[in-house]
Amino acid sequence: MLNALLNLETYATTTDSAIAQISVVYFDVNTKQIFKTFLANINPESEMKNGYYIDLDTVEWWDKQPKEIKDKLFVSQISIKEALNKLYEFIETDTILWCNKQFDPYIFTNAFKVENIYCPIKYNNFKDIDTLCYLANIDSYKKIHDANIDISNQIGRIISAYTKIKEPI
Repeated sequence: MLNALLNLETYATTTDSAIAQISVVYFDVNTKQIFKTFLANINPESEMKNGYYIDLDTVEWWDKQPKEIKDKLFVSQISIKEALNKLYEFIETDTILWCNKQFDPYIFTNAFKVENIYCPIKYNNFKDIDTLCYLANIDSYKKIHDANIDISNQIGRIISAYTKIKEPI
């Protein structure tokens, strides 16, 4: 099975949240090599017509983020349907998708459902980064909300935790 990392940036924190950015990166847990990447910035207007939720508090929170991070969300935006269709083609069969399991899978799978596109990840192939790190006694980190930085940090955490757990006692 291949390992990939999912990073979502959203305009709310509910399962029906509008997605601002989707990033998926395939990586090798033994070598740290990143070998396949997907990044899509989503046009929120494409989500509003299908009832995705945009929370005013979250939008205000985004307004307070550094300009260079906010500006990246508005580059080359595409519709949510186009992004999910491209993502469907991008994702390999039997991918293990690492993410924040309390947040990302619900928003991710809801978007596929709303857009009437088959979700390419099996429900039991979502794996939780925070639980893995907790079990390995790896510190949490502060999310920057920049896909490139956050993905690099998260992959480092996964590999550190995975390596620590696999070490002989």
